[in-house]
Amino acid sequence: MEVCRRHDVLVISDEIHQDIILGEKPFVPAAIVSGGKYRDMVITLNSASKTFNLATLLHSHIIITNDELRKTYDRFASALNRTEVSIMGMIAAKAGYAYGEEWLGHVLDVVRDNYQYLKEEMNKQLPELTVCALEGTYLVMIDLRSYVDTEQLLEFVQKQCRLAVDYGEWFGEAYKGFIRLNLATNPDYVKQAVERIITQIN
Repeated sequence: MEVCRRHDVLVISDEIHQDIILGEKPFVPAAIVSGGKYRDMVITLNSASKTFNLATLLHSHIIITNDELRKTYDRFASALNRTEVSIMGMIAAKAGYAYGEEWLGHVLDVVRDNYQYLKEEMNKQLPELTVCALEGTYLVMIDLRSYVDTEQLLEFVQKQCRLAVDYGEWFGEAYKGFIRLNLATNPDYVKQAVERIITQIN
């Protein structure tokens, strides 16, 4: 953050996964780093959609504590006619944060259990494969490069395993050969995905 300050760089922090915390480390919003000394150069993007499965209800929000930045953003949004809000989305988000703690706790338990199963089974059956650590979010990265040629990954995943995943290169060239799986789902689906990958490699 200090480097950004020195070079007058605006920080746009996407914190949509802020409530999906699985490790021991707490989530720290960008706007309160170092006691909030950088918050005037931070724009925070957020939504309850990941936390409470409320996608499509149009309730995302932007937090800008810097008055001048907020005025600039408001002018920009108004010019694009992006100032309308969804009443249903607002009510759903409020209900989620007011009454959804128990539900979220169950979701986190499912994600933890799915991750533990996936990691243990993959490590046992495919010891050269790397399952990345999962501290936050319900999306796990898996490095398949020890078993699958990066140029053949798409065919392996879609044609042989018949899975729909995110591909690592979407997030940077360094992640080519990785796939990303969603663990916020029925454990049976995770088990099927793991079994298909193991079967096709072996």
